Amino acid sequence: MNLHGTPGPFVAREEKRPGDAPRITVQAANGVVLAELSNYNAAERRTLARQFAAAPDMQAALLRLSASYARLKPPGYPRSDAEKQADAAIAKATGSAS
Repeated sequence: MNLHGTPGPFVAREEKRPGDAPRITVQAANGVVLAELSNYNAAERRTLARQFAAAPDMQAALLRLSASYARLKPPGYPRSDAEKQADAAIAKATGSAS
């Protein structure tokens, strides 16, 4: 399966602004700003920025795990709830039907 969207890695950067709350941006490797987080408290901004920044790595890892599990499980073995959840998460991230 091909990954769709803006290629990672993504990086979270915090910018201190004099007289204003710090702003955190999430940027793609090419410098494009994907998200600007300023309407949250500091802890929420940092948490959201880390989650955004980790998204491409998490998606790639889930795709690899899902493919590996599919190759290793016995033929005809029923799909587990974890497989169904992984497939749903991949479909949500890629915009494809599960």
